[in-house]
Amino acid sequence: MVTSVVAGLMKQFLKNIVSGKLGDMMKMRTPAFIHSPATYLDCIKYEFTYLEEMLILCKKNGKIDD
Repeated sequence: MVTSVVAGLMKQFLKNIVSGKLGDMMKMRTPAFIHSPATYLDCIKYEFTYLEEMLILCKKNGKIDD
């Protein structure tokens, strides 16, 4: 995943150099997941943290059946 991001950034960098847009090189954006220290497994762990509580709450409110 990281290699594809680097390849995309290099492609954009070279495109800016060829077209003469040197000022635009400082405005290049990277995807947000590159800057996140959390892994995909960490995200799943976070999502499942409150699953049991939410299911119990839904059951108490009559939103789900047994």
